[in-house]
Amino acid sequence: MVPQKDRYHLERVSTGGKSEFETFKNEKDHLHYFHFNDENGQALLYSQGYKDARSRNGSISSVEKNAKRVERCLDGDCHYFIIRAANKLEIARSRDFADEAEMDAAVDQMQRSLLAGVDIGTTPTQAPKQTPIAPKPEPAHQPSRYRFSLEWQHRGQGEPMLGVIEYPVTGDKTTFKGIDTGAIERFVTRFAAPPPAKKQQRPPLTMLPPQTKDLTLTTTDGRYIGDNLFLSNAVLEIHMDLAEPGAPGEATFMAKVYARSLDSGDNILMTEQQGFVTETGGITMPVRLENLTPGSYRLVSNVDMHTNGRIKRLEASRLVHLVA
Repeated sequence: MVPQKDRYHLERVSTGGKSEFETFKNEKDHLHYFHFNDENGQALLYSQGYKDARSRNGSISSVEKNAKRVERCLDGDCHYFIIRAANKLEIARSRDFADEAEMDAAVDQMQRSLLAGVDIGTTPTQAPKQTPIAPKPEPAHQPSRYRFSLEWQHRGQGEPMLGVIEYPVTGDKTTFKGIDTGAIERFVTRFAAPPPAKKQQRPPLTMLPPQTKDLTLTTTDGRYIGDNLFLSNAVLEIHMDLAEPGAPGEATFMAKVYARSLDSGDNILMTEQQGFVTETGGITMPVRLENLTPGSYRLVSNVDMHTNGRIKRLEASRLVHLVA
């Protein structure tokens, strides 16, 4: 008895160059066979031999109907799959795969192709050596207008029409049975994607001239401080009124407070704060003087207020003296 694997002529290559059922007659055993070729035109499924073309074509129809009856197999390190008919008989076998992931990808591609419908071609008796087909490069630029080629072919009495749609820019094409608007829409959507939306450019910000404000000092419990003499461990609160007559009610700000030493000229960052300007238009920033050595300093507050595409710089300062 001939081993099951030897009934498929797995050594024979396909020459159609596209995804289709490729039929041929073997001159040695005078039996009729078919291959199902993948999207690169290489044999993916192999059939057993049939005594006449009618039986072979019936097996092709059976493969189309039973494409989901896939049985995954492992022979040593080689993965392959077979398709069985409803009566459990084996009707087609795949080529060998290096790993399970490669096989699963081939199964998915086969089922999608058979669902869309594929043509039946023929090959000469003597098939030349098959060379891998390089994948088609992606176009560098998609045109703003799209043109597709669409035609239908009659396959024979009682058979549904075979539709073929092609995108001429890349040469990609697919087939489907009957007037399958869903298959047409899926193919067109792959290439006729809407152009990316243009990003809206923000108008440039307007820088307004700096303005001088009053800087008020209070204790943490809100008592106003009029003196400029403080202990070096004092904790103060700096208040600034940012509101302007007629200014919008919503604005954001970024503020920093420095202590500028009158002895060394160093600027020491004391605190920074950002957020929304309150309805009263005022901001409050706590300042701890414990990190400063005794001496004379000028507390400088710089505030950038953002509103309606404008940036307004507000400045305020006050002289303080620290004692141990």
